[in-house]
Amino acid sequence: VIPFAVVTGERAHLSGLNLIGLKRRGFDKDTISALRGAYRDLFEGEGTFDDRLSALKADTQDEVVQKLLDFIANNSDRPLCHPEQT
Repeated sequence: VIPFAVVTGERAHLSGLNLIGLKRRGFDKDTISALRGAYRDLFEGEGTFDDRLSALKADTQDEVVQKLLDFIANNSDRPLCHPEQT
């Protein structure tokens, strides 16, 4: 499971970011907005997941988003929990 996310279901799938937890931990609105955009682009964008990850890593300026992307990239040998496909 990626950092800052919430999972649901018997066969866990991402249900989004833990916005309440982020606010409680003192993350500012700009950082939360950047995380939301990165989440959306990563899991709902066009192309392959690896292409979207590479594009986000190249374009991101926010250090919290960069930590999220580094977590995903550095744990590539482990399965990654994705949102449920509808």
